[in-house]
Amino acid sequence: MKKQLLTLTLALTCFIGVSQTFIHHSADDNVFLNVTPVAAATYTASVVNPDTVNPAANPNTSTNVSSILSGAVNNNFLIHLPEPYFVGDAFDFKFRFYSENSGSNGNGSGRIIVRMFNSTLGTGASNRINLSNTDKVGGEWEEYTYSEAALPDNANGTIDANGGFDTILFIPANGAVTIETLYFDDIELNIDNTPTSLPSEATLDAGNDWYHNYSPDTFDVTINEVLGGVFLEQAAAVATPTTTGNSSPLVAKFTKGEDVHSQLKFQLPAVITTANQSAAIFKIRAYIPSTNTAPTVGSRLRLFLRDGIETTGQRNVTNDVTVFDQWQEYTFDFTGANLTAASYSTVNLLFDQPDTDLLSTGNEYFLDAFQGPSGATLTTNDFELNNASIVAYPNPVTNSFQLAASNVNNIESVTLYSITGKLLKTFNEEVNYDISDLATGVYIVNIKTQSGSKALRIIKE
Repeated sequence: MKKQLLTLTLALTCFIGVSQTFIHHSADDNVFLNVTPVAAATYTASVVNPDTVNPAANPNTSTNVSSILSGAVNNNFLIHLPEPYFVGDAFDFKFRFYSENSGSNGNGSGRIIVRMFNSTLGTGASNRINLSNTDKVGGEWEEYTYSEAALPDNANGTIDANGGFDTILFIPANGAVTIETLYFDDIELNIDNTPTSLPSEATLDAGNDWYHNYSPDTFDVTINEVLGGVFLEQAAAVATPTTTGNSSPLVAKFTKGEDVHSQLKFQLPAVITTANQSAAIFKIRAYIPSTNTAPTVGSRLRLFLRDGIETTGQRNVTNDVTVFDQWQEYTFDFTGANLTAASYSTVNLLFDQPDTDLLSTGNEYFLDAFQGPSGATLTTNDFELNNASIVAYPNPVTNSFQLAASNVNNIESVTLYSITGKLLKTFNEEVNYDISDLATGVYIVNIKTQSGSKALRIIKE
């Protein structure tokens, strides 16, 4: 299909010595650049192709494409480049576009204006490069191509000092009399984005432990909650899609349900605070099929640091997913995050969040080699809350449960949540915690102490 054609094209261009371009944005291939609409413009990552037959000589047969609808003639959207271009670099930029009606400056659906700039310096006339403008034929797919053998500097000679050209500004309806949706597809750049296979075995970083890893069969961190999906792990693990790039024959699998915030919640072996923040780096290997449907925000994996159930002061690191059908390792680095909560006791892994239109329902994610800081690395003199510190018993529970705590400062509060995160009960420190009025099922108990918070899972019989 499209990927095979791209491979053939790359092979031919190498052979004849023509500059190569690589597809960086294609809805059919589930590959998306980071696109930000500005002002009242509306961007949709994947919509049905409005025309698969025109022009007859070179139709765009993609099933899905992307779209932008301006709210005014000079609304724009920004394309954040995967890596910057510097002065003197060769620059090649291509894409296909479609509008139902023709347009030019002051006529019809307007013209397209494209510029490139440095995000620190801004889009002022003295800082940007004006790429070629183009009118619209209307009623058929067209191709936009821009090529520069060596990029110039700006008037002040400050582009490279500020990190190079890192953003493309795209005005889809300049001078329009009637604004209409512009469809675009197959954005190509001369940046090589060919993925490199991972080594077959993941490397455990110094100071980290395996949280879930199917190669040494190590599962040292508790999963407190599965929200908005089905998670198959350990005894119910599934066969890996491929052992290339990750040799574990069995791996975990998450299937996304109809939920805006589908996620897995892991209990940390000890709390993270500003005192041990330098250790807060997590990694996970994931295989994501190209058959997945991206939400409006694009495919992504997002990791939250939270204080148990609480969301106050939560922090997240997001990785955009741009490589499919291949194992990739994603790093979530919180060392530079502004931590405002007293402590963080869980990490929540969210899939394609937020999925407000539920476009990603049914998507599959294969997971392995999840690592993060060990309890010994995180523990400090002030924060010594670890997995052995607080235990709920009996568990399963019939009518009430008690808490056994050791090496923990006073318990300040105990809150009880449903498995979906709904607050059900709030307790002060008590001898017995009565839940006789609750239905049978699984619940989350969040215990807040002077040393931080800890979440436990209990079963009500």
